[in-house]
Amino acid sequence: AAPSRIAMLCIYVPALLLASFVLLPEARAADAAGGSSRRVLVNGMLLVHYAKRVLETLLVHRYSGSADLPTGIFIGIYYALVTLMISKMQTFVPESAYQEWPWTLPLGCALFVVGQLGNLYHHWLLAAMRAPGATKYVIPTGGLFELVTMPHYFFELMMWLG
Repeated sequence: AAPSRIAMLCIYVPALLLASFVLLPEARAADAAGGSSRRVLVNGMLLVHYAKRVLETLLVHRYSGSADLPTGIFIGIYYALVTLMISKMQTFVPESAYQEWPWTLPLGCALFVVGQLGNLYHHWLLAAMRAPGATKYVIPTGGLFELVTMPHYFFELMMWLG
């Protein structure tokens, strides 16, 4: 077992590093070819998502226990592979798909931004409810916790949909 913060960093840092190294070559290729920057946008969204996760792990969440480090490493490898798959799958989407449905890009960007901000806000609410050193569970309140059990996951799903 390892401190939970370390295990969570093992989950998010590999995908963040991969998104960073995928984004830069994609940006250069898109600029050089004068073509679509959609792939750069998707890679940028992945980079922003995992950067937010790492910053939340370091600055927002209050951890009280430990976690299985090999499990964290396994999940981190999985997240990195999913990030690579999402990035690579963008190469198979024809530009004509976005020309036929031009509303998909602004809708996707809006869902991504609202999802990220809603997720961050509800993570902040959860962290604010836990006093330093506290280990007792408290029923969350505030935000959309009054309407649903886990609004942070709702916004996470909204972000991925975008």
